[in-house]
Amino acid sequence: MIGSGLMRTRMRVRSRTLTVSATGQAAVPTEATLVDLRGHVRTSQRSDALINRGEAAIDDIEIVIPWYPGVLVGYVVQVYDIIASQTVITNYEIMEVTDDRNKHRQLRLRCKVGEVSLPPLEVSFLVVAGGGGGGLDRAGGGGAGGFRTNVGGDLLTLSGGASYTVTVGAGGSGAGVFNVKGANGGNSAFATITSSGGGGGGSNGNEAGAAGGSGGGGFGDTALGSAGDGNTPATSPSQGNNGGTGNNISFRVGGGGGGASAVGQNAASNVAGNGGAGTANSISGASVTYAGGGGGGSPSQGTAGTGGAGGGGNGSFATTTEGTAGSANTGGGGGGGGLVGFIAGKSGGSGIVIVRYIGDQRATGGTVTSSGGYTIHTFTSSGTFVVL
Repeated sequence: MIGSGLMRTRMRVRSRTLTVSATGQAAVPTEATLVDLRGHVRTSQRSDALINRGEAAIDDIEIVIPWYPGVLVGYVVQVYDIIASQTVITNYEIMEVTDDRNKHRQLRLRCKVGEVSLPPLEVSFLVVAGGGGGGLDRAGGGGAGGFRTNVGGDLLTLSGGASYTVTVGAGGSGAGVFNVKGANGGNSAFATITSSGGGGGGSNGNEAGAAGGSGGGGFGDTALGSAGDGNTPATSPSQGNNGGTGNNISFRVGGGGGGASAVGQNAASNVAGNGGAGTANSISGASVTYAGGGGGGSPSQGTAGTGGAGGGGNGSFATTTEGTAGSANTGGGGGGGGLVGFIAGKSGGSGIVIVRYIGDQRATGGTVTSSGGYTIHTFTSSGTFVVL
């Protein structure tokens, strides 16, 4: 039986132990989830103003949960409040456990108020932005979305109990009218990491490829169809490469969009440029190639460019072979437009964000899987990553 003055809410009980480091110099708190449940907090002990900050009001507080075995003094109770559509997590250390299972099947927990310092979480990440759209009319392919990862390098440290916004960039639309180049892809972001959308391909009347994570290819004009710059803005390591230039020595053919691991190919006489190759990454548990550039478009007298490995779209060939869009959730650039019937550029592929850490699940957000001893969170659309 739950008494009056108690507010029912979601909460999580976490075990908390001290683990001596390998050097024996420090005792490090280690936590693991014991149980998720819905319990009750005595509302008279939490003022409205403090509830809105996710904090408690007095020195100690009573929390009532359904009876569960193994809940001990020193464990942590995380209480989840929804404040202005945001999840606020307050952490309480258990100071006393009263076993009321025979009468009410409950545990009454006297808890210490205040944020219990939760251990940080060290993660690997992959952040790929949306690919750029292809240009119009014998046009440049779209550049791949920026590709950033720390797999194989230093881990990124996240704060325990913190929430991090995840943004997954959309692919840029292909150009559909003269004098407008393909649109740049949308940026993708996680924590302190931002990858820039791929540059759009150059079009008839707006010839230069656009700058971006990887640059767009140029329209089919040797003088005007310059390549878009990649790695814009600059990151280290580089998030992408330049696009390729267009060519009209004989017939107009577009340059390829840049990819994560290679520049877009310059168009040659009658041969449009291929998209730059992307980069393979195994953070998901399988090797997947991301961020390939889009191929340039061509008239019937030439040869269309192919998309770079990693989701890059093929360029259109004249009026007979329609090009392709960048593949979804790869950040691939869209193929450049051909001529007449297939004159329009193709859209870039959307981006992706993947976060991985060793051990059991310690966060929420995205699609959660496990592989090789890692927990993996995959975001194919924007969301929130919450460290527990």
